[in-house]
Amino acid sequence: MTNALPFLVLAVMASMCTSIHLDPADGGYMQVLVGIDSSVSVNIDILNNLRVLFRKASQFLFEATRGKFYFKEVLISVPKNWPRTVQRELVWGSQFRDAQFQILPRLRELGILASTATASSPVRIPAVFLASLNGTTTTIYGKPEYHLVHHWAIHRYKVYSESADDPRKKFYCSPKPNGAEMKAVRCSDLISYNVTNGTGGVCPDMNSCSTSPYSCDVTYYQGPDRAAESVMFLPYLEGIKLFCDQDTHNPLGNNKHNRVYKGLSTWEVIMKHKDYLKLAKLPPNRTIQTTFREQQEIEDTGSRMVFVLDVSHSMRQFGRMDYLKSAVQNIIRYSIYDGEIVGLVSFHAACKVEHPLASLNNNTRDALAAAVRQLKYGAGTSIGCGLQLAVKELEFNSTSSVGSTIILVTDGEENRDPSIDDVLPGLTRKSIKVHTYALGPEASTKLEQIADETDGTAYYFGDFQNNTIAALGSAFLVSVTSHLDTMNHPIILLDKTASFRTAEEFPFTVPQELGANTKISITSLSVQKFDFYVKDANGQNCTDCNKEIGDQLEIIHIPETEATTLWTLVLIPQAGTVSNVTVTVQSTQRDPSVHPIRAQSFVKEDKSKNQVTIYSRVSKGDRGVLRAVVIATVTLPGLSGTTFLHLKDNGLGADETRNDGEYSAYFSHLVGQGRYSVRTDVTTKEDTLLTPPRSTAMPGRLRAGLLELGEEPEQAAQEIPAEQPEGADINMVVYAGAVNILRNITQKDLNPADVRDLRAFNVTVDGKNITATLSWTCMGAHLDSGRANHTDLRASSDPRVLLRKFEKATQISTENLMEGTLVPLDPLKIQTVRIRIPQELVSRTGGTPGSVFLALRTNNSRGQVSAVSNFVQLDWDTSSGGSVVDHTEAHPPPAVRTEASPRTVAHAATTPYTASTPPAELKGQDEKSSSGLLLGAVLVAVVAVVVAVALYALMSQSDVVGATASHDDAESGDDESTVAW
Repeated sequence: MTNALPFLVLAVMASMCTSIHLDPADGGYMQVLVGIDSSVSVNIDILNNLRVLFRKASQFLFEATRGKFYFKEVLISVPKNWPRTVQRELVWGSQFRDAQFQILPRLRELGILASTATASSPVRIPAVFLASLNGTTTTIYGKPEYHLVHHWAIHRYKVYSESADDPRKKFYCSPKPNGAEMKAVRCSDLISYNVTNGTGGVCPDMNSCSTSPYSCDVTYYQGPDRAAESVMFLPYLEGIKLFCDQDTHNPLGNNKHNRVYKGLSTWEVIMKHKDYLKLAKLPPNRTIQTTFREQQEIEDTGSRMVFVLDVSHSMRQFGRMDYLKSAVQNIIRYSIYDGEIVGLVSFHAACKVEHPLASLNNNTRDALAAAVRQLKYGAGTSIGCGLQLAVKELEFNSTSSVGSTIILVTDGEENRDPSIDDVLPGLTRKSIKVHTYALGPEASTKLEQIADETDGTAYYFGDFQNNTIAALGSAFLVSVTSHLDTMNHPIILLDKTASFRTAEEFPFTVPQELGANTKISITSLSVQKFDFYVKDANGQNCTDCNKEIGDQLEIIHIPETEATTLWTLVLIPQAGTVSNVTVTVQSTQRDPSVHPIRAQSFVKEDKSKNQVTIYSRVSKGDRGVLRAVVIATVTLPGLSGTTFLHLKDNGLGADETRNDGEYSAYFSHLVGQGRYSVRTDVTTKEDTLLTPPRSTAMPGRLRAGLLELGEEPEQAAQEIPAEQPEGADINMVVYAGAVNILRNITQKDLNPADVRDLRAFNVTVDGKNITATLSWTCMGAHLDSGRANHTDLRASSDPRVLLRKFEKATQISTENLMEGTLVPLDPLKIQTVRIRIPQELVSRTGGTPGSVFLALRTNNSRGQVSAVSNFVQLDWDTSSGGSVVDHTEAHPPPAVRTEASPRTVAHAATTPYTASTPPAELKGQDEKSSSGLLLGAVLVAVVAVVVAVALYALMSQSDVVGATASHDDAESGDDESTVAW
């Protein structure tokens, strides 16, 4: 039996990297944080060389971005176990986990784990890279600052490598005036290269696309026309100093950047980034300078946090103050670790220190809880005063406030000075993290801005929730532990609210990776009478469980366990019905070397696109978790109720990359202005998998020379199977925060989402008639909801026309439509059509080999239009007659090729899904079609001609299947890494 996959556990993780602040007046990045891991040996050269490296990288970034950006201020976080110096600022809590650049021992190369939509992974720098900066590092890397900026661009701008990321995709088919040829993947055509025999023997003819030379080796070099682009290309070449723009970018190369951004250049993507859009008019020929500050954690002291609570009269309404007092008292008494330093500030028109900062122990917990209980109401609301006083308290006696936390709770808009705008710059400058809590619909609209700019999380709690105390407590738990090492983050295993007249059971499982500090919290909004007990998997009462009583709270402590254990809480009403009792279970990791599966969930609004997206990143250490079930529950503004949304990891719609452990979905059920609060439930199933271990190594050599892509990658791109123990049925919960929609937007205001998996296959040549089958997953009328109205499919001999001047491309009309329809199907259905390439595009080749590119976009009945889809490339040769035979080689390359005399090639060089991959129903991934796939495989072995006939017959049937197949059926299809030439 295979090893059991560790149980899924879930907790909110703080953003992987703290907020960087851009000075829009000069493009300088402030508070760029470089963290040195505590396991790195003391070495003064690392500190000195960090300054050298970042000064050079700042200048290089400035040039690469055409005078726009640079590193203005760099903070270096020194481990607390290194010797102290008087020049360093002392900070509360470790800054390492929030650093954008992390210095680690035992790394082979500078690199970055894949950044995702949910989090920007830090750039990881080997300690030896810095220690030997002027020696072996320069010898190996050429220009160390080049590599630093390369990975900074991935981290910050979410652009990606423009090198081939698969040894089977380092060549692509490029059209030319008299046919097509194979070229090596690179951004700019000015980069020269040589192709030499590889492990596969003699390289095929590069002057045609009949055979993929993926076994050959490539050497890149600077030719007579020296290339200046692109920084996102590796290996490093002397003279490369810019990001590719639309004039130099190669949209056909098989690389991640082209797949994600559908052929747009890196500079075009950067120009759409929020940093670029914030820039003021920058003065020409300005001088830039990089400054440095060293910080060091204060040893053997707890982190500092201040609760800043609104006590204005409006807090009387709907029981807000009563619920808040209960939740804050309980979190102070039972959840914040001993030794943490906690203070309390209240505000109305004025503000007051209700309890000074104090290290938590039994006595101070009681005193702080009493101060919360005795809070008094006052008139007015001065949020800025409360924040300002909290900072003053954090800096009492000349101590530093850097790295501290503020938990701000309010139900109203500010109406007294100082304003939030007056105080916020100081909070960001001092790296104070502020988590904001909005109670009721009238809370300040600036709360989300405060959280965003200080790297906190914004939460919202409505007035008619039936679990307000418990929900506040769960969110507080995340806020008060977010600064700790990940292993100390409590994980929520159960969060359920129920009403009952008879005994009610609440089963939950504590995974073997957890088991420390496990406790059950039973909360209700009013005093209710019930009995309770806990039983184990054998039905025996837990005699070692200890009980505590809080404010509207009962707590049961579960003994520590080392094996996966099933427990059940039983609640028994004493009389009548017990209403709205919430049961929450939390547990903590036992062993720092054994990672549980965790998740980070949040909601994000893109105002420029009228898009709200919900994300959940599920991972075990650095590995993603696949095939989890992730459901988001969205509480709508006012009394509009709740709605549910299934988040997927399928590379479609809102999901950027398939099978990476990041689940996402557009939220289109907008009902107008107001706050939308989100929680996610994550469940594992028996087929849950882990992604392969991710390497930080970059592809091939770091400098110009032989790019060794002929061998398989060090980490094979394969799924690692695992299974759960029998009977596992685990659901975990996290409050993902809230988004505040300030405009009156509803679903009808949303454009259709863009298609990202357009595919082409089964290309045939009959004289000068070129026909092909296309398929794609339909999006909706409004993002991926509702049925769209029309599909606009167009073709061009130049992919740049499709990307930038779509309307000028040749439209595929009904005259060119042989089978199927261009009327969109329901969202997430597979649509399949067969088309004839317009003669005006075929005739331009004059009977010689030719190429055409196709893309589409959709519109709805309101005339709203989606962005252009990915494009696919078709190549053909009409110079000689003959039949066409489809075949697939054993080693899966980037696309499907159909070849005979004449040659016919169909492939997609820039798509998230290779455009030549047949739909799932053709590939046989669906169980219903698996027997057909087996039959097809047998026929291939018998005779190729029969295969051609069989595939064509199957294609004819699939047009009907494609009109009804759900996306769930197609989702199990092959990933691009398993698609063959």
